[in-house]
Amino acid sequence: MSDQVQFDTDMQTDALHRPGPAPGFGQAVPEESGMAGWLMRHRLAKSSRSAQGMLVAVIVVDLIATFVVIKYFV
Repeated sequence: MSDQVQFDTDMQTDALHRPGPAPGFGQAVPEESGMAGWLMRHRLAKSSRSAQGMLVAVIVVDLIATFVVIKYFV
């Protein structure tokens, strides 16, 4: 067997990166990315802190709903 195996890692890592959000006409690019950035871009949250709070609230509601479903319906 040949010990001189080479992998083209540059192409693999470049393909995995997502481009960042591009500014629109007169719109600033939010500093947050991911779900908090999505909430801010859609004007559901005014700041990064409020977006994080909303996401934590969604997680808490999901946990409570999961508990109720498991306790009463399973």
